[in-house]
Amino acid sequence: MAPEYGVDLYFLKCSLEDNKEIIELETIEMQYDVLSGYSMETQVQMLEGTIEGFEDIGSSLNQLGYSWIHNDTDGLVDQLSEGLGSFDAEYQQKLNDNRNVNMANKLDEILQRDDGQTYFVIIGSAHVVIDPSVPSELEEKGYKIERIY
Repeated sequence: MAPEYGVDLYFLKCSLEDNKEIIELETIEMQYDVLSGYSMETQVQMLEGTIEGFEDIGSSLNQLGYSWIHNDTDGLVDQLSEGLGSFDAEYQQKLNDNRNVNMANKLDEILQRDDGQTYFVIIGSAHVVIDPSVPSELEEKGYKIERIY
């Protein structure tokens, strides 16, 4: 569960070693603004939910990984939606929906450059399976999306 073993850090290190350009879909400041911009009621709900679910976080993350590896999209959606659904609509709107639309728009902007480059994108599983998802937003823009395992 340690962040130094995360997939994002692994690929970040690989890209730095290979001198690959890194293009952020979100800055740390954008993520901070999302997480700190909730109403007090939502912040209290988030804190209480974190405290209540603390003991189960390890098994929940293992189950998410299992569902991902076994291509259980329905299981992923159920698990991730359950987590989002325990908070109010403001939480899902800001944490998932708005960010997914913004990330899809950023990817569209990058791809519109038509510079012949190949891009490797890393985003969290919720951004891939909970609509509006990044892939669904890109499909609406006319891109063909293929999930590869």
